[in-house]
Amino acid sequence: MRNLVQLLLIGILSICCAEQKESGHQLETDKVNSFLLQDGKLLCDWVEEIVKRDQHYRSLPGMNPTHIMELVVLDSLIMAAGLTNDEFYAMPLEEQNPIKEQAKSIASIYQLLPQNVQDSIDELQTAIDLDNTEQVLQKLYQIDYPKLNDFTCFEESLIVFVHTPDDAVLREKVKQALSSRKSFIDPSQYKHILWHLNGRRDQDW
Repeated sequence: MRNLVQLLLIGILSICCAEQKESGHQLETDKVNSFLLQDGKLLCDWVEEIVKRDQHYRSLPGMNPTHIMELVVLDSLIMAAGLTNDEFYAMPLEEQNPIKEQAKSIASIYQLLPQNVQDSIDELQTAIDLDNTEQVLQKLYQIDYPKLNDFTCFEESLIVFVHTPDDAVLREKVKQALSSRKSFIDPSQYKHILWHLNGRRDQDW
């Protein structure tokens, strides 16, 4: 009889703890949503800080390696020619090469920091990128997107996904998060982010 009572008590306590845990989770979600609805300014302040962090070390003079600068310049030249990246790389090499040489020539003017300094700063920026990516992902999963969409400033934070660290699992999480909320995101920004996540290549959307 005593064993039966003990088992009943254990069962009741287990149910109560589970309900309390679920209740606590719901309370936290409601608290976050309520915070957003009551004070969107705090969310916008957070977005502003995230975007600043995204450029914290990238904005330093001489930070972009030469090959990155060549890609940046090449992208601009391709766009100026009225081409997409896929169209450009589908062209014969003899047609690509003059544009690539022009990009290389322009990029060579850029004054770079010593490589060891660049590498150290890159590590610091990558750590920030990882934290930024995880923070924005957390907001996407934690808060109902229609509520986030009430605050136009939030969409600005999605730009940090362009610099998602080169980790296949993390990038797939970002793609899934964006895909499930595609209808709420500006189409051009959605394509731009996916273009970077897919190795700077166009694809069917």
